[in-house]
Amino acid sequence: MRLDRRHRYSFLSSSISANQMHQRVISYNGRLVSDPSCCMAARSLPLLGLFSEGFLLLEIRLTVLVQDIRIPILQVLNSNKDHVGIHRKESVSIYNSAKSVFLQSASCAQLFITVEMGLKSSERSVKLYLFGLFGLQVFSHIAATAIPPPTGPYHVGKTRRTIHHYYDHDPLAPNNVSTAFLMTVFYPTLQKPKGPPRPYLWDGVAQYYENQWNYTEGFLQSLTSTIQYDAPFLEGAVGHSPFPTIIFGPGGGGTPVDGSTILLSELASHGYTVIGLDHPWDQPYLKFPNGTAVISTAWDTWVTMAQIPAIYETRIVDNEVLIERLPKIVEELRAPINTSLIGALGFSLGGASGVGTMYYEKTVSGLNMDGSFVGRTAANASSADVGKPVFMFGHEGHLGGDPSWGSFPLWQTGFFRYLLVNGTTELDFCDNTFWRLLEPNPRLGGTINPYRMINITNAYVKAFFDLTLLGRKSLILEGPSAEYPEVLWYDKYGNQYPSAAL
Repeated sequence: MRLDRRHRYSFLSSSISANQMHQRVISYNGRLVSDPSCCMAARSLPLLGLFSEGFLLLEIRLTVLVQDIRIPILQVLNSNKDHVGIHRKESVSIYNSAKSVFLQSASCAQLFITVEMGLKSSERSVKLYLFGLFGLQVFSHIAATAIPPPTGPYHVGKTRRTIHHYYDHDPLAPNNVSTAFLMTVFYPTLQKPKGPPRPYLWDGVAQYYENQWNYTEGFLQSLTSTIQYDAPFLEGAVGHSPFPTIIFGPGGGGTPVDGSTILLSELASHGYTVIGLDHPWDQPYLKFPNGTAVISTAWDTWVTMAQIPAIYETRIVDNEVLIERLPKIVEELRAPINTSLIGALGFSLGGASGVGTMYYEKTVSGLNMDGSFVGRTAANASSADVGKPVFMFGHEGHLGGDPSWGSFPLWQTGFFRYLLVNGTTELDFCDNTFWRLLEPNPRLGGTINPYRMINITNAYVKAFFDLTLLGRKSLILEGPSAEYPEVLWYDKYGNQYPSAAL
């Protein structure tokens, strides 16, 4: 039988108490697939019932996440292709495997379910039913999944503003003229989230990456967060805060600022204000507060390496405009945002431009996540020295494979760190590392466990800014750490430090 399309669905349960008891009796067309005797027990999981109309079940994989470790518990292959659904035999197997994991785990865990199905060519309408997943309701499409919540003492607010600025050397804009860029602010708030979590990506961004990176249609659109739009700022004098401000730049051609929400909201939950800058025509999709959407195919169709320096300079100009206007912006927001203690952070091209912004006197320190250096920072000369604390944090391919990462360290005279994370690729330094956890794709990341990568990124980025902006020391920045053996240390000549003793 011809299959028009293969579909892969991923579901992530909410965290649940292992001591909860569940009872589910699920039937379809009179066929019993689970019964109370299978699922009534302390520390048990409710059983799964999944059925389809118009689909042939091809494969189901289940894993449980316990203490950052994803443990496979079941793989069901429908080799006969003569029925759909999970039958009683498989249900019992799911129950016994999951119960065994739970009995050995801490008080909570998360269950991941990946379902791959083939659509019959003769069927026009398709419905997918999922039952028994810890309160998930019946959906006709993918169930919503929350991204990892921030861990700091504050809740997180978010607001956007248009920053008007005329610039006539923008290589990506029509006629080389750009007139505005988008500012997204992540900030601490005391207000608790109200209502259900909301999708955290614009539909246009989600659809773009679902198509470009081969994620299931609707998958990224279903991801949510508890970040609160336009929540109240903390109390305090306008323009003053004990917490620093960080300017963030996204990758060239994406993902935009929202594609690094996990890290940026983590920083905000610890008191930092993080201001992300999205540049029209540099991102595949942007939506301004007035509803205007800007769609660009530049990076997919005609941008070449020769044009990247000019794109980089546009980033530098926008960063400096934002920093120069920050006191006025903060006044308009009536917000207690620090306008004098500023760090620079970025991913890919945004990381390079973040370090490039450090030549501007108002920037105290900078962190480049996996971006090749461009412009002055790439000069193999003393002019590359930023004279300030700088952190190079990337994937292992930079060692010997990126000349700019070889020359830049040689000229630095300030505090300096050069760390690579084993088992990663560039796309593990943005939210994609979580996306691929739910829909695994070896082309979109390295071998590192995605939750582990999130923990590493959050820990090291926060530790760097805590040290350079707040004076708070951290052991993980003093040398190789037994807690994070994946993080490899190098000196300015590219020599690796000995690993820490375990």
